[in-house]
Amino acid sequence: MKRKKLALVLSLMMLATSVPAGVLTASAEEMQEEFVASEDTAAEDTFAEEGETDYSTTEEAEAGNSEMSDGFVSVENAEEGKEQVWTDEAEETAEIAETDPVEAENQASSDLTVEENKIMYISEGTFAELKVDASCGDAYKPLSYQWYIEDFGGEDMMEGETESVLKLNYYSDYPIPYRCEITDAVGNCKKVRVYVCPEKYKAVFAPDFAYAKNFVLGKENQIYANESMGGYFKFVPDQTGNWKLSIPTQLDRPELLVYNSSKKGIKDADESGKGSVSLDVKLQKGETYYIKCYNMESGATTVTLKAEYENACEHSFGEYTVTKAPTVLAAGLKSRTCKLCGKTETALVERLRTTTRVVADKIPLQVNKSIELTKLVTKLENGEYIKTAECLSSKPDVAVISGGKVVAKKVGSTLITLSLGSGVNEEITINVQKKAVTATAITIPSTLKLTVGQKSTLAPVISPVTSTGKVSYKSSNTKIASVSKNGVVTAKKSGTVKITIKAGKKTKTVKVTVAKKAPTGIKGVPASKTLKKGKSFTIKAKINPSGAEAAIKYTSSNKKIATVTSKGKVTAKKPGKVTITVKAGKVTKKCVVTVKK
Repeated sequence: MKRKKLALVLSLMMLATSVPAGVLTASAEEMQEEFVASEDTAAEDTFAEEGETDYSTTEEAEAGNSEMSDGFVSVENAEEGKEQVWTDEAEETAEIAETDPVEAENQASSDLTVEENKIMYISEGTFAELKVDASCGDAYKPLSYQWYIEDFGGEDMMEGETESVLKLNYYSDYPIPYRCEITDAVGNCKKVRVYVCPEKYKAVFAPDFAYAKNFVLGKENQIYANESMGGYFKFVPDQTGNWKLSIPTQLDRPELLVYNSSKKGIKDADESGKGSVSLDVKLQKGETYYIKCYNMESGATTVTLKAEYENACEHSFGEYTVTKAPTVLAAGLKSRTCKLCGKTETALVERLRTTTRVVADKIPLQVNKSIELTKLVTKLENGEYIKTAECLSSKPDVAVISGGKVVAKKVGSTLITLSLGSGVNEEITINVQKKAVTATAITIPSTLKLTVGQKSTLAPVISPVTSTGKVSYKSSNTKIASVSKNGVVTAKKSGTVKITIKAGKKTKTVKVTVAKKAPTGIKGVPASKTLKKGKSFTIKAKINPSGAEAAIKYTSSNKKIATVTSKGKVTAKKPGKVTITVKAGKVTKKCVVTVKK
């Protein structure tokens, strides 16, 4: 694992020295720093294990590799064998001069402003324009431009390319850095790189977590992962607990790394030789994780990742909650969740049975009259409906089904079959007659309770439903409750009243009891009042809301200081303070009376 991670670090360092600062994405730079910081000790151990020269001491650094000691400052009188000191100043100078010579030159010409280095992703065989933005004061104009093409072996000036825009046909299969040198009229010069990369390598050369491929459980998930940046999966577990992540393919030193949603590494596993690799890690349901896969195979390799939930929870489920209500047409759904691991179980809620039935076995219908199919059945509930197109008449010449109605054509009897959406069929016999159909019964609850101000609509059921007589309503005392021609009862004041319903020669009475409306507040009561001995005032209390009924009562907390009558008249007796309480039903209001000499 150490050798492979070191190779990865060296690969990243090579990329950083050949690719200008700012060209790599922020996440790639962070990843490089993370690996260098976390694997520093491992890298030193690996050099020693594989026989590489160790430049940890002053003497060995000078003898082994003079280039490696260029940024080091020796401590005077340092004991032999001690490490050299890498100062902040030396580190800053070396970083600018060695890792980014362009930025080192830019620091010396700050009068000129140019854009940041950038990276462009272009498909092969595409015409592209590489543009740089630069500016300076009027005294330093005009600006001149010169483009260069860079490679790992050096750079070449591009003859004739002296504009701010470089036009080119991109046919390369690998990343190419271009550099533009901008100079103002007095000789200030700055440089900017435009790093051009094939679109297909975007996820490799810009290893941003945003490019992670979504991992879906139960599907074959593959990415390309090579020895440089590897490939990323974005995984959101559906259960909390231990998960086994694995690359079952035989690869050269494969490795897995798991990051949490904050992009912080939490666990990794590797295989030192040729083979597969797996790791066990505890993951939280619903949290986002990033899984990095890479290996030391040359070039890009297809890697398949597997994720399996390992530990079974001794579930503690709560009660089921209906998430989709059942109807007479379809089953519903319910779910419950484990309090320990968050696992959710779903189950079906049995489809409801229809309660719709025909209003009678047989009913009369006058010739040339009609009745709607919906009036032949009781209430249609829970999704139930009549499939009109499938309803049948056994004798269409007696009565035919048309436009959602049964239409009587001649005297006789016919059997009507009603097809319901739930799959149930209901049958009713229609007897067609010449004379008008009169009411034979009125069905309605015999009592009704209301509060003053309330309204209620009476809904009598007239039998048969085909009767043609009008229905009328009458109140025995309209001061207590009135009733409209459509059966709307309005309660006006407390008391009892009878509502008479008439259909043809049939009548039915409903006893309506109107209760008092309870008060919710009292107005007209001052919070305080000052009186001189012997003087008086009257509290004019009224109750809320309008129509509420309750007796208003007045009491004094100390009759020696002030008295109050049943009408609210307060009389001051002697100096002091007293509370007058006004009560109506369960509502009270208080007035503090101060009596002075």
